[in-house]
Amino acid sequence: MSAEVRLKQLEALALDRSFLGLETLLDLLLCVSHELGASPLAHEKYIAEFLRWGESAGHLGPSLGVRRGLPGQEH
Repeated sequence: MSAEVRLKQLEALALDRSFLGLETLLDLLLCVSHELGASPLAHEKYIAEFLRWGESAGHLGPSLGVRRGLPGQEH
């Protein structure tokens, strides 16, 4: 599959409001934060800023009634 075709598919998914809900976006944020936090890149300036931001944004989930976590974690 070419990069252009894949990009068009991703654009279509992003525009589909039923595909990306709040829980999905929070899951994505948590997974990306977890992976970056465990990598050597965690000490890079912009990655560290993102991780601090993601940590504070991740605390919004419970206040919004969202109880999701990383795969393998108890909910």
